[in-house]
Amino acid sequence: MEKKSSHPLSMNRSTIGLALSLSIPSLAILQKYLHLAGVIAYIAIVFCTLYLLTKYRYLIAKLASKASTRQIYGLAAITFLILLITFFLIYPKS
Repeated sequence: MEKKSSHPLSMNRSTIGLALSLSIPSLAILQKYLHLAGVIAYIAIVFCTLYLLTKYRYLIAKLASKASTRQIYGLAAITFLILLITFFLIYPKS
């Protein structure tokens, strides 16, 4: 079991491992199209997102338990549209 750190920006090893396993496989593609600045921004976004998700996991679980089925489908549709728009903006550059 890992020790809890009192440092406000500390992340445990499992969170760092998850961040690396999510970000490393796509770095070559990001570097090809977004260059070094895009890779650095991507890694920073992944780590910040996972940090926030782990820090506020109880709040997120509480909010998710209050969401209705209709709200969940709405969020899924919005997520799909964002992915679709992103694909159509980036794919023509390849």
